[in-house]
Amino acid sequence: MSCFIYRKESVYGNGKLWRRVDHLTQPHKNSCYYICQHCLVHLGDIARYRNQNRQAEMFYRLVHIGCILKKD
Repeated sequence: MSCFIYRKESVYGNGKLWRRVDHLTQPHKNSCYYICQHCLVHLGDIARYRNQNRQAEMFYRLVHIGCILKKD
């Protein structure tokens, strides 16, 4: 299956170096858990900096629940 997702070939190089990705691999389950938890922590931090403490607590609790579910 061919996808129309483009990826930069060089992180520090010319911005015009893009190529078509013909094959995408399925991400590992642990990678998905990690990125979700990472985002939830940052969302909690943003809420805390805005003094939205109840919202921040909700995000942090979701991280904790994710850690518990990951172990099962």
